[in-house]
Amino acid sequence: MKFISLLLFFWIFYDAAAQIKDSCSAATEHYMKGKYKETIIASTVCINSEKDNNRLLLAYAFRSDAYERNKQYELALADVTKVIALSPESGNFCSRAAIYQKMKKYDFALKDYDAAIQKLPDNYVNYYFKGRCLLAAKKYAEASSVLYTCLNMQPQYAQASALLAAIALEQNDLKTSQEHIKTALKNNNGAYEPNYYAGLLEMKLGNFRAALQQLNEAEKNDWTKPEVFFKKATCYAWLNRTDSARLNLEKVKKMDYDIQEWTNVFTIIRSQEIPEINRELINSNKQEVNELYRQAMQQKNEKKLRTAFKTISNAIKLAPNNADLYSLSAEILLALFISENPDAVSQPSLFDFDKSDDWYLLMDDLKTSIKLKPSNFAAYYLRANAFLIKQENKKARGDLEKVLEFISQNPKYETEIKQLMEKAK
Repeated sequence: MKFISLLLFFWIFYDAAAQIKDSCSAATEHYMKGKYKETIIASTVCINSEKDNNRLLLAYAFRSDAYERNKQYELALADVTKVIALSPESGNFCSRAAIYQKMKKYDFALKDYDAAIQKLPDNYVNYYFKGRCLLAAKKYAEASSVLYTCLNMQPQYAQASALLAAIALEQNDLKTSQEHIKTALKNNNGAYEPNYYAGLLEMKLGNFRAALQQLNEAEKNDWTKPEVFFKKATCYAWLNRTDSARLNLEKVKKMDYDIQEWTNVFTIIRSQEIPEINRELINSNKQEVNELYRQAMQQKNEKKLRTAFKTISNAIKLAPNNADLYSLSAEILLALFISENPDAVSQPSLFDFDKSDDWYLLMDDLKTSIKLKPSNFAAYYLRANAFLIKQENKKARGDLEKVLEFISQNPKYETEIKQLMEKAK
């Protein structure tokens, strides 16, 4: 028994020594894999045993970020302050400022941004970060001044233009907001902010369908931003597309994003408080709706699909009970989906259709069109083509059989429909 105890003690001691030796490397490995709980454990062992400043610096930095992601902000602050003590670089001050900003301690955050600017006065990105903090603190005049300084240094920095649009939007200056959004979108090179704030502007204008298009682009550029999914959920709620709204709220929930407006979206979903459009207004705008329909058709034929979708969305806003408008919207969306998702067409079995908001909107438009007009030849035909892309042949055949019921509306398509029926077998 004594021998076994000594052997056990040896292995415990050996394992602990090996753990200390490898803990710093393990912290790096866990952090790179996004395993933040494990990062905290390994970093702590490293910090308690390591003497090398470079390894300590990394351990504190990794643990600070892991704490921040777990919303343990005080612990994150303590670690990033250690990082600054070891390396008082501009980026480290920005890291601490970002934590203060999340805690809404804006004065402390601004002091750190000023320290970062003092370290690197020619770095325009530091001015952008400070402007973003000032916007969060609702110090709009100061935020604008700092962002213009950023743009003077780098005129094509799209994120700064997007924040200026956000400031104008907060002040209900829609014209100025539109001007800045136009500049931001023109100069955008893969950032999420221009499309995100363009989406907020469209929401402000009540154009929820157009807002979704912008927010989808924002998601493509950065799928880690929970506010994008939250705003998409809000748009879907106002459009009475509750399944899509809940889907996006679930994405936010998985990101553990604590946001007070959350209950507002559920209120919209439950009560379906979608404003009724005055019938007299619809009748008086009949000519305008027809003109928008004509424009959307022309834009579609010219392959200006995004512009066409925005145009037909404006028509739907004026005449929400017109089945033909939804059919044309679906036709445009299907063309957009095919052009932007070639993998879905070539390898549908590997494509996740359920995670595509464009696909949700396409199917919702077709469902609405058929509900409003059960004999809608075009809607059944489009939906059959959509099901064929997804390789849901049974559903496609069901819709094609409906098409044949109403073939008298468009007899010239009878041969094509029968060919599609063969394809769906």
